[in-house]
Amino acid sequence: MAGGRRLTGEDLARFTAGETAKPLIPEFRSENRNSLVLRNPQGGGWLVYWLAASTDPNLLLLGGHSRFTVSEDGTVVLGRDKKSHLSGCFTLDKRHKPEGATGAVMLFSSDTVPWEIHVFLSLLYKTEMYVETSNGFLWKVENGKVSKTAP
Repeated sequence: MAGGRRLTGEDLARFTAGETAKPLIPEFRSENRNSLVLRNPQGGGWLVYWLAASTDPNLLLLGGHSRFTVSEDGTVVLGRDKKSHLSGCFTLDKRHKPEGATGAVMLFSSDTVPWEIHVFLSLLYKTEMYVETSNGFLWKVENGKVSKTAP
């Protein structure tokens, strides 16, 4: 790349991890995706998130996201993690928000507690999210925190 800097070490491994996981992203209705590559806090390597995205600031994409665990050097996908994968590409349009609504509600039958992707989405879209889990509990996700609101 002319005028750019050459990636080395951790920067190269981080970039490589994202590119290694990219071909494994399922096809969804969203053509746009953003990546986030973080150190895996529960072991070596990387957590690679591919998040469905939109160029329309009024759309909240609440599905179509994936997380992968990738090796330390970024060259091997070790797994596709279910705990951040929301299938489909459910979309909410803020222009159709009911009067008085303060956040988005999601029915979530995959677990008894919200997943980290719910926290990411709440932070990304700067909105409260309410997640009803498989055990019937309703959880509030806001400002990076999750709290149970009702049984």
